[in-house]
Amino acid sequence: MARKVLKNIDYATKDYEGFRSMMLDMLKEKMPEYTDDSQTDAGIVLLELLATGLDILSYYNDTYA
Repeated sequence: MARKVLKNIDYATKDYEGFRSMMLDMLKEKMPEYTDDSQTDAGIVLLELLATGLDILSYYNDTYA
Protein backbone atom coordinates (compact mmCIF):
# COMPACT_ATOMS: atom_id res chain seq x y z
CA MET A 1 0.00 0.00 0.00
CA ALA A 2 1.47 3.34 -1.07
CA ARG A 3 1.65 6.13 1.46
CA LYS A 4 0.85 9.68 0.55
CA VAL A 5 3.27 12.26 1.83
CA LEU A 6 1.78 15.55 2.90
CA LYS A 7 3.58 18.68 1.86
CA ASN A 8 4.61 21.24 4.41
CA ILE A 9 1.84 23.65 5.28
CA ASP A 10 2.66 27.34 5.00
CA TYR A 11 1.19 28.82 8.17
CA ALA A 12 2.23 32.33 7.10
CA THR A 13 -0.41 32.35 4.34
CA LYS A 14 -3.21 34.20 6.06
CA ASP A 15 -4.83 36.39 3.44
CA TYR A 16 -7.14 36.00 0.45
CA GLU A 17 -4.41 36.21 -2.19
CA GLY A 18 -2.24 33.68 -0.36
CA PHE A 19 -5.06 31.17 0.03
CA ARG A 20 -6.18 31.69 -3.59
CA SER A 21 -2.71 31.21 -5.06
CA MET A 22 -2.05 28.17 -2.86
CA MET A 23 -5.30 26.53 -3.98
CA LEU A 24 -4.65 27.36 -7.65
CA ASP A 25 -1.19 25.77 -7.38
CA MET A 26 -2.70 22.67 -5.80
CA LEU A 27 -5.40 22.55 -8.49
CA LYS A 28 -2.78 22.69 -11.26
CA GLU A 29 -0.80 19.95 -9.54
CA LYS A 30 -3.75 17.60 -8.96
CA MET A 31 -5.62 18.31 -12.22
CA PRO A 32 -3.23 19.52 -14.93
CA GLU A 33 -6.00 19.31 -17.53
CA TYR A 34 -7.96 22.03 -15.71
CA THR A 35 -6.63 25.11 -17.50
CA ASP A 36 -9.52 27.60 -17.32
CA ASP A 37 -8.57 29.96 -14.51
CA SER A 38 -10.79 32.86 -15.54
CA GLN A 39 -12.96 34.48 -12.90
CA THR A 40 -16.14 33.37 -14.69
CA ASP A 41 -15.37 29.64 -14.40
CA ALA A 42 -17.60 27.91 -11.83
CA GLY A 43 -14.69 26.03 -10.25
CA ILE A 44 -12.65 29.20 -9.83
CA VAL A 45 -15.68 30.99 -8.34
CA LEU A 46 -15.94 28.23 -5.71
CA LEU A 47 -12.19 28.39 -5.09
CA GLU A 48 -12.39 32.16 -4.57
CA LEU A 49 -15.36 31.78 -2.23
CA LEU A 50 -13.38 29.30 -0.17
CA ALA A 51 -10.38 31.68 -0.14
CA THR A 52 -12.67 34.46 1.11
CA GLY A 53 -14.04 32.24 3.87
CA LEU A 54 -10.55 31.18 4.91
CA ASP A 55 -9.44 34.81 4.96
CA ILE A 56 -12.33 35.70 7.29
CA LEU A 57 -11.63 32.72 9.56
CA SER A 58 -7.95 33.64 9.66
CA TYR A 59 -8.86 37.20 10.68
CA TYR A 60 -11.12 35.93 13.47
CA ASN A 61 -8.44 33.52 14.61
CA ASP A 62 -5.86 36.32 14.82
CA THR A 63 -8.32 38.63 16.57
CA TYR A 64 -9.25 36.01 19.15
CA ALA A 65 -5.64 35.02 19.80
